[in-house]
Amino acid sequence: MPPRKSTRANPPPLLTQDTINRMIKESVEAAIRAERERVQNEANRAEGPNVAPVA
Repeated sequence: MPPRKSTRANPPPLLTQDTINRMIKESVEAAIRAERERVQNEANRAEGPNVAPVA
């Protein structure tokens, strides 16, 4: 049986501060976008079907 390859020889790249900052920014933007959609959906539900959309 051949020996197993060690994964320690090629460790995964470390997260840089720039990568972490980008991930945080993307997460916050996604949360804000989801909250805006939720608020818009609630407003649309409260207006009812007979109200024309406001541009």
